[in-house]
Amino acid sequence: MEDFVLLSLEPEKGGRNLDFGTKVGKPVFPAKSIHQFESKEVMPGLFRLAVPPVGKGEYLFFILGSGDEKKGLLGKGYDFGVK
Repeated sequence: MEDFVLLSLEPEKGGRNLDFGTKVGKPVFPAKSIHQFESKEVMPGLFRLAVPPVGKGEYLFFILGSGDEKKGLLGKGYDFGVK
């Protein structure tokens, strides 16, 4: 699970933003966007994620190393919201 990082997304009119930093090919996220979480393997290849209480907003489990510069992809992830 060390390939995942929990990030908060910044709301913007008509969407949301994620700051990847200035280095090409390697994201460097601002510290204020990164949140801690715990993971526990419950079966081989299956993990339970525990996120401490976070405020209202939208979040993303970003998969580190999932970007592909040749395809123009900055990375992949799984997003969710808290109301």
